[in-house]
Amino acid sequence: MNKGIIWDSTKGYPSQVLSWHEMNVPKLGNVRVWIHSKGEISRSDFAYGKDSRSRVTFTFGSLEIQIHGAEFSPISETEKQLRLELAACAPIKTIGSVKSSNFRFIPVGQLEIDHMQCIKACFDRNKFEIDTKIRLVKSDKTPTLVFKNGIINTTPQIKNYKSKERKFRATQENAIAIAKLYSDLTKIGTQKVIKQISIDTGLSSQSIYTALRIARGQNWLTSKGVGKTGGVLSDAGIKAFRESNGSETISRLLNSVEDEK
Repeated sequence: MNKGIIWDSTKGYPSQVLSWHEMNVPKLGNVRVWIHSKGEISRSDFAYGKDSRSRVTFTFGSLEIQIHGAEFSPISETEKQLRLELAACAPIKTIGSVKSSNFRFIPVGQLEIDHMQCIKACFDRNKFEIDTKIRLVKSDKTPTLVFKNGIINTTPQIKNYKSKERKFRATQENAIAIAKLYSDLTKIGTQKVIKQISIDTGLSSQSIYTALRIARGQNWLTSKGVGKTGGVLSDAGIKAFRESNGSETISRLLNSVEDEK
């Protein structure tokens, strides 16, 4: 296992320390793990450095896991510098440190779902839309979308589901809009797509399935076979979505949940 260490000594002692550890993990291949520790200095009977009587204690602050596949990518000097700068931005006053036993309390599966919902929200708000205009000046501001209190979409109450369901009609306009939502969520790897659409729109799963059957019947949505989930908009579906002002229909379906609250 290859490993290495880098540190920041601009304060006169190693205030930020990063080590990397390379290993091969079954089903993942080559994996590089970065470990960050914060150093704090205090006076003591131990000597550290020339003409200094001090002691540095380290707190294990964070851990990052990178999947590299068949070969490890090289670690450039730029990456080393940026990682040390990022480490310096970490919280200063923290309680405790990372331990292996802590990981059982981290809801990795839920975080994966939240991550996909954040990506979907960026698509919905055109944050990931590619701008074909020429930019003469580079912006130093990082594109960011912040969800207040971590909320992206809230699950409507049961009464909202019933109220919303009475207003829904399985028209072709609604069908192509639902198909577009289904296609987008499938592309970004969202788990339980039907359930997510139900949460986003307040529609029952039965209504969503009906809309998808209409879309597939019109050859707007591809199919992976009988009984298999997945599918994206076909060329005909993309055309139908554009001609039917599908974006407005999606906006209406999504916003109606908030309107009924």
